[in-house]
Amino acid sequence: MGNSIAFKTLETVKTYDGEKEIKITENHDKVLISITKQFPTPAYSMDIKKIAKEDQCLRIFYDIKPPKEDMVQLQVMTYKTINIEIDKEKIGDPPYKLVLDESNTNIQKA
Repeated sequence: MGNSIAFKTLETVKTYDGEKEIKITENHDKVLISITKQFPTPAYSMDIKKIAKEDQCLRIFYDIKPPKEDMVQLQVMTYKTINIEIDKEKIGDPPYKLVLDESNTNIQKA
């Protein structure tokens, strides 16, 4: 496994429209990464556990927590975007190759 990279979670945003995607934005000393995933209900949560530099890529380890089984919930597609910030000096110059590594794949299909 590669070297761990320090990061800061800025926010998690929930919307009812969107698309699954990864966006990378740079400024002079920070790299901002936005990861959007689709879920069958609003009760799912997503969290970044770790980021590791491996060879020429950044591996982002994240966890998805499903709702409690007995929870009453709306069946409506929801998009959650988690925004993280990394010091540019920790990962170098672009291009950036990202690999998402999901630690929990228990997402119910609507």
